[in-house]
Amino acid sequence: MKKLKLLLFAIPFILFSSCNKTDNPVDESMYYDQDENCGTPTQKIKSTCCDVDGRILVEPGKSYNYTYKINEKLTPKNINWTVVSGDIKLVNGQGTDTATFSFGKNFTTGKISGIGNTGQFIDINCCDCQSFIDISKL
Repeated sequence: MKKLKLLLFAIPFILFSSCNKTDNPVDESMYYDQDENCGTPTQKIKSTCCDVDGRILVEPGKSYNYTYKINEKLTPKNINWTVVSGDIKLVNGQGTDTATFSFGKNFTTGKISGIGNTGQFIDINCCDCQSFIDISKL
C-alpha cells in the first residue's frame, strides 16, 4: 500500500515537471528572410540592389510587417507593394518602405513584391528596383 501511494504521487510529479522544461528554445531567426541584404561594395558601385525583408514562415490569420531596403547610396521613392500570389492582403503601408500584410485563414504559400523608384535621374521611370519574398505557412 505504501508503494502504491508513493507511485501515485510520483507519476503526476514526473509528468508535470517534464512538461515545463524549456531545454530547446525556438530559434526565431529561421522564420525570417535569410538572403543577403544589399551592401557589398560591388553592389553599391555597379548596380541598384533592393531587398524585401520579413517573415518567410507565417501563421494563417495573423498580420506581419515587411520592409523594402535598397543600397544606401540611393533613396527609394514611392514603394509599390503587390501581392503576387496567395491568400494575402495589404493592410497598410502602400507607398512607404514598411508595409503590413494579413494572411488569410486558408493561406498556405504566397509571394509579395516591393518595387521602389530611386528617382536619381531626370527620367522619373528610371531605376525601378523590384524584390520578391516567398512566404509559406508555419
